[in-house]
Amino acid sequence: SGHVACALVDGESTIIAARAGNPQKLLLLRPRGLAAIAVVTTYGGGLVAGDRIELDAAVHPGGRLLLTTQASTKVYRSADGGTARQELDCAVGEGALLAVLPDPVCPFADARYAQRQRIALTPNASIALLDWVSAGRTARGERWAFTRYESRTRIERGGRPLLIDQIRLEPGTSDVAERKGDIGCNALLTLFGPLCAPLV
Repeated sequence: SGHVACALVDGESTIIAARAGNPQKLLLLRPRGLAAIAVVTTYGGGLVAGDRIELDAAVHPGGRLLLTTQASTKVYRSADGGTARQELDCAVGEGALLAVLPDPVCPFADARYAQRQRIALTPNASIALLDWVSAGRTARGERWAFTRYESRTRIERGGRPLLIDQIRLEPGTSDVAERKGDIGCNALLTLFGPLCAPLV
């Protein structure tokens, strides 16, 4: 599990707390500036069946935080039927911005993966969230060859949902590869709040 917190200190967004437990790592690329930047990664460069990565983030009023990754999140094949899991819980304060802009999840053939993301916004908070999964290692001939991919995202303001999105892909039990054709990824970009309004 891990935790990162960002606050406005002397006019600059500043990471005021950061910790992570193996196999998760947090690299503080820019701990202070117009926006603070934290890179979420893992030892070994990916997830194996049974891994459970949990991260909670807090952006205090006025702060700006970018959470990103060093590269795609590789999910290795599941030899025993186990699932690799990631969970993200975030709270975004008044006038604050959280941008969650990772590289895509890249499930290898026979991989099983599940993720859950929950974002709680105050009335004037902003969020930019990119959630995407690639077809896999297409250069190796693996196209939508994983066993299972699941993602659930909930963004709420004042306890009321703004967005609930859930996707489950099971190529082994359906015609995902056939329906996707040459499409190399499935992606959702979500933008809410006053600081994202110009982009919208």
